[in-house]
Amino acid sequence: MFFLKEYEMIIRLRNRRVKNIKTGVMRCDMAKLEIELPEGFLDEEVRQGYTVTKKAKRTWAVQLDLLHKLDEVCKKHGLRYFADSGTLLGAVREHGFIPWDDDIDITMLREDYEKLKEVADQEFAFPYFYQDMYRDEGLIRPHAQLRNCETTGYLPQEEDRPYNKGIFLDIFPLDVLPDNDLEFKIHIARVKTLWRTIEYGGYTKDAPHKLKGK
Repeated sequence: MFFLKEYEMIIRLRNRRVKNIKTGVMRCDMAKLEIELPEGFLDEEVRQGYTVTKKAKRTWAVQLDLLHKLDEVCKKHGLRYFADSGTLLGAVREHGFIPWDDDIDITMLREDYEKLKEVADQEFAFPYFYQDMYRDEGLIRPHAQLRNCETTGYLPQEEDRPYNKGIFLDIFPLDVLPDNDLEFKIHIARVKTLWRTIEYGGYTKDAPHKLKGK
């Protein structure tokens, strides 16, 4: 991945409070970092007319450490993963983060995604936590996240949710769609039905972890 050669790091965390990395998107209580990064990495700077604050840089550092850990585990087990969305755009255009981006998006083919889930508990020791709807009661996201338990980063509407809210990177599964038109329509209908069962934000339905065995 594009981050790893440039930002090799070891992170040790101490308590420090940081607020409002991006107003209305994420509130973040982030630990103080002792890291090995390029000189000046954590300094505030202006990119494309956008001010990247020291607070945002510290969050990037934690996320890069999460990516580094994920990369280690994936290499160990022969799993493939890909940068996606703003992370992919940043890799190509910025050779790093988009200045206003505050997360890392990773995708995995379904087969690799499921294998990662199988080895997650043995591979991600504290402070790392592999989070999905079956490991963390009350989680409202249908995809996995890798979190740092000694930090805090969450959306405003998640403040009172009873699950791990460490700074995270997103891991999305990639599923193959049927070529047959009828099978495709059935597949999409099933996805929509499942989506309506997910408790997401203020939309209250039965969350997937409550439907196990039904």
